[in-house]
Amino acid sequence: MSTRDETAVSRRTYSFHDPSAQVPTLLGMDGLQLLRGLQEGSLSAAPLESTLDYRVVEVDRGSVTIGVRPREWHGTHSGNVHGGLIASVADAVCGYAVQTHLPAGSYAVTAKLCVSFLHPVSPGRQALRCVGSAPEPEQGCSQATAELVDPNGKVLAEATATVRVLSV
Repeated sequence: MSTRDETAVSRRTYSFHDPSAQVPTLLGMDGLQLLRGLQEGSLSAAPLESTLDYRVVEVDRGSVTIGVRPREWHGTHSGNVHGGLIASVADAVCGYAVQTHLPAGSYAVTAKLCVSFLHPVSPGRQALRCVGSAPEPEQGCSQATAELVDPNGKVLAEATATVRVLSV
């Protein structure tokens, strides 16, 4: 006997750009230019951004905000948003915050990520913000932080990341 309801099937279709197509352009931009290009839409989002459905909404040197609206496809069997979405958005915003400090030809990669899930997140209509900040890297490394907050300012998750700087 099957407990699956075959009538409750949902489908999702999305598209994304091949990231290799814009690599030459990206290599000529400093990190702040790159992030502002993502914010303004003059640069294509990375495939993961399209897959998870988040976007850069604010950019300043050392600070980036990502907007995300958790949907049913981000959910678990318990009805909450999977921690992997939260960790991925926190990871992205930490790396992006470091990236804003970098010259052309350099990029940020996460070496270590620690996420604390403070409150459950439910799929729905609420747009959440993940705010990341990072000081200028020293000796090729920076310690970044992120907070996922709801529209009322309630902190739902916190993250810290060790982000390394690499050059092409």
